[in-house]
Amino acid sequence: AEGTVAKEVTLKAINKLQRTYSPCGHTQLLPINTPPLDRDARWNELYDFQKAGVEFVEKANLNALIADEMGLGKTIQALAALRYNLEECTPTLIICEAAKVFDWQAEFKHWLGDKFERSDIGSRPIIHRSGQCMLIPGFKYHIISMSLLGKKDVFESIKEYGFKLMIVDESHSFKNDKADRTEALQKLSTPIPYKLSLSGTLIMNNVVEVWTTLNIIKPDHWPSK
Repeated sequence: AEGTVAKEVTLKAINKLQRTYSPCGHTQLLPINTPPLDRDARWNELYDFQKAGVEFVEKANLNALIADEMGLGKTIQALAALRYNLEECTPTLIICEAAKVFDWQAEFKHWLGDKFERSDIGSRPIIHRSGQCMLIPGFKYHIISMSLLGKKDVFESIKEYGFKLMIVDESHSFKNDKADRTEALQKLSTPIPYKLSLSGTLIMNNVVEVWTTLNIIKPDHWPSK
C-alpha cells in the first residue's frame, strides 16, 4: 500500500513537470511555474531574468532602458512588455537599424501574433525602410529604419500619428545629440507617453554618450547634460 501511494505521489509530481532537452542532449524535467494572474501561458517561455526585466519595465511605468548584454533577449523583453500592456501601448512605433527591421517583424509575430485575429489586417507590423511612403493610417504597429528620422515627410507623418509606445533599438546609435536624426528622435518622443530604449553597448567612450537615451526616456529627470 505504501509503495502504491509513493508511486502515485511520484506520478503526480512528474505530471507537474515539463520535458526539455539540455545542450548535450540529455532529457531534463523542469518545474512548470504558474503565471501571475495578469499573465498568460506565454509568460513561462521567458527566462526568470527576462521576467524580471519585464516587471522592471512595468514598475518604471513603461519608460525604461533595457541594457542587458547582447544575446540576453532585450527584444523579447520589450515585446513581452508590449504584450502584457497592449491596450495602453497601442499604437506602437519601433525604431531600429535598417538591417534589423525584418528581425523585429518576425519577433513581433512570434510574441504577439496570437493576440490578434488573422483577419485583423491593421494589427500586422508594417515595415518602413525607403521613406517613400508615409505611415499608413489604420495600422497599429510600425517598424521604421532609424535612418529615416531625418526626413521631413517621415518626421511629420510620425509626429501626427499619435503613438502611445516608442521602442528604440540600439539607442546608443543616437549618442550624438547634434545629429539630425537624434534631434528628430528627441522631438518625436516628447508627446509619446511610453518609451523603451534598448542597448547592449550603451557607453562606448564617454559617459556623456548615455545622456540622449536618458533624456528620451525621462526628460524631466535628465533635461540636460
